[in-house]
Amino acid sequence: MELTETGRELKRNVTKNRVLYIWFSIIVAFSVVMAARMTVIEADTGMKVDMKQLFFAVFFLFLMKAAGDFHRQYITSKHLEYIMAAPVSGTRISASLFNLVFWTGLGLWAAFSSSYILLLSIYGGNIGYPWLYADFTLGIILSEMLGASIAIWYFGNRRWMLFPAVLIISALWFYNDITRTFILILLTVPYLLFSLMNSGAAFGHSSRKKRRQLRPGDVRIRHQSDAVRWKEATIMWRDRLIPGFAITAVLVGLSTGYLAGHIDMNLFPPQIRPRIAPAVPEMMLMLGAYITAAYAFVFPGLNLFLSEERTLWLLRNLPIGERSLISGKLGAMLLPFLASIPFPFYFMLYEGPQYLAEGLLMLVFAFFTGLATALPFGIRYAGRKSDVLLLYTVSVLFFAILSIFAYVSHYSAKLGVMGVLLVIFLLDWSAFVLWLSFELS
Repeated sequence: MELTETGRELKRNVTKNRVLYIWFSIIVAFSVVMAARMTVIEADTGMKVDMKQLFFAVFFLFLMKAAGDFHRQYITSKHLEYIMAAPVSGTRISASLFNLVFWTGLGLWAAFSSSYILLLSIYGGNIGYPWLYADFTLGIILSEMLGASIAIWYFGNRRWMLFPAVLIISALWFYNDITRTFILILLTVPYLLFSLMNSGAAFGHSSRKKRRQLRPGDVRIRHQSDAVRWKEATIMWRDRLIPGFAITAVLVGLSTGYLAGHIDMNLFPPQIRPRIAPAVPEMMLMLGAYITAAYAFVFPGLNLFLSEERTLWLLRNLPIGERSLISGKLGAMLLPFLASIPFPFYFMLYEGPQYLAEGLLMLVFAFFTGLATALPFGIRYAGRKSDVLLLYTVSVLFFAILSIFAYVSHYSAKLGVMGVLLVIFLLDWSAFVLWLSFELS
């Protein structure tokens, strides 16, 4: 049923947005081609690639996708409440949905990896690494199993059951080879089965929370815009998004700050190393600001109206003006912005306080431009489910805008007072673009 509904939704989206899907397909194909080409270049120039870092980048990417898919398909599914009320085993339902999530993730891995290997062979690269490919595939299988288990226990009332998942991931980190990965898969199978057998508790816990939120209580009369702002901020807080934004800002600040001082310059071609080396801290600062802003500003800003799938008819008939509604939702985004402020402070622990002001300015610029980019798309496709195409399109546009600001900010340091005025002008311009996006929306 879920697979059929997903296929129908994809067909409807492709029919309505053919140009965007064609563009997205071109970008994906180009990314795979460039990945294969860069691999051949690295092999020809003798560059060393840390396969452990690459393995865990792919592992955690599929882990987060599996957890998110199982959360959407099971924990917060709307129509699943009717199925759970039927005389059908809850374990059977959760196992079926895990089967869907598992084979979807494994199918994506098979499609992208086989395309990559085919292109690598066309370019004349060495593809004689069957054990390495098998190790990555086993890592994907393990990530799918752990992702579903984490989603079950994190959104339930027994979070201490996340501890086995932490132990398994830690063991994989310290003992990473194909044999131990296979052993960890065998150890994860009982943990996954136990999680699926108790998944009904997580679904019931989530349903009870929704019912408690709908209980009538003391109602405080607020202004229209304030009421919308309070509603959006409350949702983000109850869904534990604000602590997630703060933790992401801290981790991204520490990791990018570390990379700024310890990155291997052999990753870059020898011809451009002299030009790249002085700008590495700004590059890492921009990359960290992009990741933090995309997670805390862009994607939540995009979902401000995409999440109103079932209540869009209500919003269109409420006696609330469009300006009050949109300004209230935008005002709630100040909370994620405040949670993301730690990013430049943790970045400067490695690179010094000279990057603190630049990091704060970049974060403010990312806040304005990120919302200005996401808001029109969110309203254009209001009431529809967000898909990879929409997220990718907005991310690419936002990355291009933030890259321009980072480039100007790097070279403005040589201009003295004129450089400061130029940065201030860009900040004013970003605020104006957000206002213009608000008015058009």
